[in-house]
Amino acid sequence: MNKNRKFKLKDAQKRALEKILSGANVCLLGMAGTGKSEVIKEACEILGDRGKVIKKVSYQGLAAQLIGGSTIHSTFKMPFDYWKMEPSEHNVEHLKNVDVIVIDEIGMVSEAMMNKIGDCLSFLDHPVQLVVVGDFYQIEPFNGSKKKASYYSDKKYAFQSYYWEAYDFEVCFLNEVVRQGDWKYIYNLYRLSRGDRSVLSYFVKNMCPFVIKDAIYICTHNEDAKRINKEKLDALKGEKSHPFMASYEGTIDLSSLPGEECLVVKIGLRVMATVNTSQFVNGKMGTVVGFENYENIKVKFDGSDEVTTVTWYTTKMDRKDDNPQYESTEVRVMPLRPAYAISIHKSQGQTFDKVNVIINEEKGAWAHGQLYVALSRGRSLANTHIEGNIFNCRIAPDTAVKEFYRQFGDPGIAA
Repeated sequence: MNKNRKFKLKDAQKRALEKILSGANVCLLGMAGTGKSEVIKEACEILGDRGKVIKKVSYQGLAAQLIGGSTIHSTFKMPFDYWKMEPSEHNVEHLKNVDVIVIDEIGMVSEAMMNKIGDCLSFLDHPVQLVVVGDFYQIEPFNGSKKKASYYSDKKYAFQSYYWEAYDFEVCFLNEVVRQGDWKYIYNLYRLSRGDRSVLSYFVKNMCPFVIKDAIYICTHNEDAKRINKEKLDALKGEKSHPFMASYEGTIDLSSLPGEECLVVKIGLRVMATVNTSQFVNGKMGTVVGFENYENIKVKFDGSDEVTTVTWYTTKMDRKDDNPQYESTEVRVMPLRPAYAISIHKSQGQTFDKVNVIINEEKGAWAHGQLYVALSRGRSLANTHIEGNIFNCRIAPDTAVKEFYRQFGDPGIAA
């Protein structure tokens, strides 16, 4: 064990660490604040000292960056419409020396994606230890294609994949709060995630009572995020607006577009990257500082002193019009979105210092785990403001997730 460790592991963390170090495939589950990242960091250090080659991946680009890894799409060379791919040795030729793969935010990985990961790994000539980490009580996975999405089928989650049983995961729960001063907040988030409506008043009483300046807005519905982003754009007085229009043929599903159909930007606008490139990752935020011939946007991303030139991104998408000559069309889009407000779905896997949660007055929160995810994006409830009727929200968890946790004895949450 690492004697120079800056933190002391709790009992549940120690048990999970031992399982990982034993070489077993491990599913590590726990809420924010229960120390999942500490266990993974410790395990990776020890396994690295043992000469093991470790690959860390996550569904979203920013989450992957935070763990020092890469996205699932880039690691397994998955296209945007990955459910159509036919895996081969090409998808894993760069993983031939890898011994351990850590998949973070496993709750965001659909059954269909887990199947493709398993198909890819089947081409390796040696067994790879899998360590999957996350919380299935968050929003169920969504793969972006209403025709093919596991979101619209009976099987949604990675644990419903036909590979899950084959991998024989040892399920480990972390239920002890390790963040100092967070006990009440995390305990009530736990109760919320399990569908206990009696805790809603706790969040109303203990949240920040006013809209927080310079905080990101996290919205239950895209329409509210778009409205707020437009208001912020219009508020940049004196700056000339520059439109960047996506191009494609026929009709496509605009909700799956990796960007805006018409991105209107001004100098000073806050933006978020929407794809992974060699220069930035999906979810990275920054500020527009210039333009270049309506072909490029100059962005200074947060945490960097350099200015990045963002140019057009090209991909293929399915056509939705009746009887098209071609099934797909090439799409050219600027891979940025305004970043003042995002949907709860897009916020998953991220943590912010300050958050304004916007609940649609008419529709409330509608998806399993949606409110739970929104209220757990901030580092504290004191720096989280809730706008809208929290009592007009669906909070009942998915029965499939409840049953999965019941099988392994959901231990609750402890101080």
